[in-house]
Amino acid sequence: MAQVAAARQALLARVIGAELQQQQVAAEALHQQLSQQIAKLPPPSQGEWEQIGHGHTTDCRLYWVQVGQTNPEPNSDGQLLFFDRQTPLGPATPEPRPYINVVTNADDAVVVNYQWQQGQDPPCCPTGVGTVRFRIGDDGKLVAVDPIPGPNR
Repeated sequence: MAQVAAARQALLARVIGAELQQQQVAAEALHQQLSQQIAKLPPPSQGEWEQIGHGHTTDCRLYWVQVGQTNPEPNSDGQLLFFDRQTPLGPATPEPRPYINVVTNADDAVVVNYQWQQGQDPPCCPTGVGTVRFRIGDDGKLVAVDPIPGPNR
């Protein structure tokens, strides 16, 4: 009886160890993918890009990482990078933009709030606001379900 219990514990330890090792390998691969995607972004106006937020949809397929500048100003550019699990899907917009915030994660979509300065808006207080839902399309590519709002840059 004691031998069976010991064998079960040994097997369980091997299984848990293998699962932890797989998770570590996956995390390292994702970190490498993220570093490569950040390196593809145009250089920020000041400082360097750094990760400032991340999350995923409820179904755990669409992952997002928000990057911003080190030592940012209120209107410093940022960017959202999307992944289908570990596969890069690209940025939310072709060029980085200021005032980007992920509002919520739905079952299969990420909802992003965009803001922009209008007229004489001070950098702290943009009055232009719009929301966009992003999801993975049937072709496996990132889809902006709603038009990207804001001034043409």
